[in-house]
Amino acid sequence: MENTPLLFVLGTSARVSPATDLPVIASNAGAKVVKINMEETQLTHTCVDYYLHAPLETVLPQIVECVRRIHRESKPRSSIVASLSKTFSRPSLLPDQL
Repeated sequence: MENTPLLFVLGTSARVSPATDLPVIASNAGAKVVKINMEETQLTHTCVDYYLHAPLETVLPQIVECVRRIHRESKPRSSIVASLSKTFSRPSLLPDQL
């Protein structure tokens, strides 16, 4: 997890290890943590940088397309993380941003 710049936590109740441990470890190592789920968990308020209260089937295709677009432009990994961060900060994509 030391070299993980961005971690997605997708659709988990965060009640079972390792789902509950990995985001904390990644956050402590400096990663940005993105949680996409229809319910809040203890992770939402402890180590998540971006919380998207939305169905995975709605948000995940947008993320995949963003990564594909950036990859086609041959940007380095740090640019991908920066571009995804900009994507998550758009109000239209974050209906219930905390």
